[in-house]
Amino acid sequence: MARRSMAQRSIARARGFSLIELMVAVVLGIVVTLGVITVFTGSQETLTSVKGQARVQENARYAFDFISRSARMTGYLGCASTKVDIFNALAVADTAIPFAFRVNEPIFAFQSTVPAAPSAATDLAAVDANWSPALNVANSGVAASAISAATRATIRPGTDVLVLRSAGSEALQFSAAQGAANANIVVRTPTNLARYANGTVVLASDCNKATIFQITTGTVAGAAFTVQHHVGGPAPGNSGEVISPNGDSIFDLDSSLYRISSEVYFIAPAASDDPLKTPRKWSLWRQSDTDAPVELVEGVHDLQVTFGLDLDNDSVPNVYETFQEITPTQRPNIVTVRVVVGTDSVDAVATTNGA
Repeated sequence: MARRSMAQRSIARARGFSLIELMVAVVLGIVVTLGVITVFTGSQETLTSVKGQARVQENARYAFDFISRSARMTGYLGCASTKVDIFNALAVADTAIPFAFRVNEPIFAFQSTVPAAPSAATDLAAVDANWSPALNVANSGVAASAISAATRATIRPGTDVLVLRSAGSEALQFSAAQGAANANIVVRTPTNLARYANGTVVLASDCNKATIFQITTGTVAGAAFTVQHHVGGPAPGNSGEVISPNGDSIFDLDSSLYRISSEVYFIAPAASDDPLKTPRKWSLWRQSDTDAPVELVEGVHDLQVTFGLDLDNDSVPNVYETFQEITPTQRPNIVTVRVVVGTDSVDAVATTNGA
């Protein structure tokens, strides 16, 4: 009987869990698993959101960096003061100087006249008249070809287009003084000769004067680059060979030659954008001189600009106006530019109502 009793106790100890115990265990396991999944999902969403916020700030910082660099150089004429009147030796009036070379008008803007269109159906239906001045209409010398039709067709309605001009960053120092006001110019050979091809409009400058004219012929002899500026030539051409404001002064050894820099900033679809998907992806683009536009920063969907106008000649802005609110005679008194950009994270960070 003692042995039987011990066997019965062993069998009792070997019994499994009851159905209720298993169900409780399963439920507890599910609760713990759901908790882990919830914590993991929340952490992932938080990480995605933080990354999205960082992307927004990063996009804004890069956009401001590009624009501010150009803005700081706006109106730069080399040694000459920005108050110096630029002598126009071209065969066209100041208002007809080609768009990319109009350093006599360092700041220009096309102001949007319509709100930004959010739908894919209208975002790219760019109408030139949606800007003031219209993108394809001559205004203050801005010819219809100022911004190519292909580029204009991509600019987002509701956003502004900012144009900033200056003497280029490469200063070609004079190697010899002009013997006469109509003499050739001899400077050091540029690193990129193609940028100074025949027909290029350039700026000669010293600390007292500045002249805009066209290269008719450029020849290289070792470290010397000789620039001729004869009458005529391809449009716009030169009105004469004299490139000094008063017709008798010369450019001496303290002078430099510059290729004029013109940069156009605008908002257009990102290179990775799919027009069939929403939301659209937008980027900040820049067209430098006559080169093809380049995408600078993805995730920039808006650009708005106003300009600080100095009304009492103390170099401090008294009022901020849009470019079209400032009369042509007031434009030389622009001392600051206020830029507002709208940025996004490009990639979605959350889902709301299935979108």
